Amino acid sequence: MSITRARRSTDAIERLYISMRHLFHRGVYRISGSPGKILRNLLYELEPEIYGSMTDPNKVELSGLMYVLDRLPDGIVETPFITFTADEGYDRSIFTPIIPAKRRRFCYRIDDDQMNIEISRGRSEIYDILTHLTFLFNEADKIRNRAFDNQTLTKNRLWEIIEDIVVSGKELTRKDREVALMHLSTILGRTFEETQGIHAYFSTADEPDKFFKTVYWMGMTSQADRLGIKKREITFTSTLRESIGHHVIGEKWANEIKRQLFANNLQEKNIHIISANMHSVSNMLYAHEALKRKFKADSVEIYEDLSASNNKLMRDQLHEYVQKQGLIYIKDQSGTNIDVQIIDLAKVDLKNTAFSYAKAKDNDVIIVMDYAFGEQAFEAMDELLKPYKSPEVSFKMNVKSVAIMGKAGILEGVKGDLMVATSHVFEGTTDNYFFDNELTAADFEGCGLGVYEVPMISVLGTSLQNKDILEYFKNSSFQAIGLEMEGAHYHKAIQVASKIRHHIDKDVKVMYAYYASDNPLETGSTLASGGLGLTGVKPTYLITQKILEKIIK
Repeated sequence: MSITRARRSTDAIERLYISMRHLFHRGVYRISGSPGKILRNLLYELEPEIYGSMTDPNKVELSGLMYVLDRLPDGIVETPFITFTADEGYDRSIFTPIIPAKRRRFCYRIDDDQMNIEISRGRSEIYDILTHLTFLFNEADKIRNRAFDNQTLTKNRLWEIIEDIVVSGKELTRKDREVALMHLSTILGRTFEETQGIHAYFSTADEPDKFFKTVYWMGMTSQADRLGIKKREITFTSTLRESIGHHVIGEKWANEIKRQLFANNLQEKNIHIISANMHSVSNMLYAHEALKRKFKADSVEIYEDLSASNNKLMRDQLHEYVQKQGLIYIKDQSGTNIDVQIIDLAKVDLKNTAFSYAKAKDNDVIIVMDYAFGEQAFEAMDELLKPYKSPEVSFKMNVKSVAIMGKAGILEGVKGDLMVATSHVFEGTTDNYFFDNELTAADFEGCGLGVYEVPMISVLGTSLQNKDILEYFKNSSFQAIGLEMEGAHYHKAIQVASKIRHHIDKDVKVMYAYYASDNPLETGSTLASGGLGLTGVKPTYLITQKILEKIIK
């Protein structure tokens, strides 16, 4: 491991973010112009693990393509013009929102050539999408170079076969499909087996041969750009550029939570905030009673059943039960994409739970907020911890604890292992936040999972890390093996609210624990290799249980 190389990589990340911020304020840039080439060259210099063989001109990176397309709107490969917008009223128009498979963001296909992407999570979301798009355009150019003669610019025979399949829309026999996949594998520079695998991944009931269409439009938009017919372009609306950083959306989101607290006469109670998913806390408090199952210590079977895709009726039964028990669900209408649950512990019967030993908690309320994204975590937490002021009432948030349960990359160990944070360090600047974590490694002893009590690195973007940087974090005196995107942002907001602005108790308790979603140093275990599936059930509920134990005790 070369420290010099690690430092160069860190510098490249900083320059990449400076370049993207400059382009954002500039308002528009072309992919094939100098700004687009700067972003692409910086990614080449970085060689992020998640983008695999991006720098190899003879191979299209398939795992990275799967990861990126799952997080971008369907049809984006067909649109040379992409516009980043704020919430500008598209939801009240004739346009149908397109929501990517693995990112909750609203996108709108304006016409054949334009896709609008609504930004509600701040700068981190913009940078995340821009790096994904830069990768996507790079792979599109590889396809173009292998589909068209670079001298005469004419299509080759293999590309004409792919074009005929897409344009005609004809239904393929198995033989026709496998012949076409063989030709496609040549264009992609990958094996037949690899091409067949990604074709199956993108196949749907309505579009069994969707991947042919994806590759075709990637190549065609790139070729149209080269010919000057439709130059690929990214634009940022003036409304978006004016609104970023002003907490407009976060304030609206937080005020609705406080309004609900007041409406239900909960504002004077002890408040415990948990940043987690929208199922683990409510499942742990209600599932056994709702589904008439006896609680069994150390069993995660009921949570695995609830997580299974074919058990919708069971989830509906639980949902109906929790509503009767007074759980307040706030579906986000602000644009943050952060849903919220308010749970009054006075209305929760703890007998058939892991907390049956506890006395009634008549004066405690739990606010569960869904995951934030990068810098958005500061805006959300900063606004949530502020006092509430309205014509009807004013009150301070009586926050006693804040718990963060998150997914993180791990540099030692395997998917599903646990990390208990001792501090958060910002990547690049090394700004750091040290705290007394109410959770410790000892809380998880004997759980059957790897447990690490370590500093966590809050990275600028998970998709930008490479082995040199990761090994530096792990092997230097930082001895950090966890990578995540929100922890330092959350703690910055908690610290300023408790220690400086005195919005909340200066002795507020904090809990930070993460479970490993990937190991970017291990081949085949990066984020591009897929999700955790049921492997994530045990660590998720184990952390949830320990957080609730601290609150309830």
